[in-house]
Amino acid sequence: MPRQRPPGIIAIAALKIVDGVMGLASGCVLLAGGGTLSALLVRLYREAPAWLSGALGGVLVVIGLGLVLFALLDFVLAWGVWKLYRWAWWLTMSVAVLSVVGPLITVAGGNLTSIPSIAINGTVIALLLTKQVRQAMGISPVYS
Repeated sequence: MPRQRPPGIIAIAALKIVDGVMGLASGCVLLAGGGTLSALLVRLYREAPAWLSGALGGVLVVIGLGLVLFALLDFVLAWGVWKLYRWAWWLTMSVAVLSVVGPLITVAGGNLTSIPSIAINGTVIALLLTKQVRQAMGISPVYS
């Protein structure tokens, strides 16, 4: 008999897809905008060395590529949770914790754009810890 999918599993998968779409959009903007920003920098600040604008554009492209890769990871995690794979619980929990801790540091520094990511991943953590989700994914509860 196949294991049942509790509502928490559906919610986690949906939240990971939303998080992935947000990361994919952000990454694509940085991938496209990195070159544009470097071209604008050269035009606007003629006294800036040419290597500086290229380096800045390159850094933004690398960050954008990282965001796209993490977005793809979110989609894989959503699929793994949906399929009730045990590895997906552990990997989703690890990624969600890291996705809360990092943005909390940026929020403390005044960057409020990380609040949606904190809210999504905080909710994912809370849902992963529910008894129904742990049972459905075959994770032994640490509490009774």
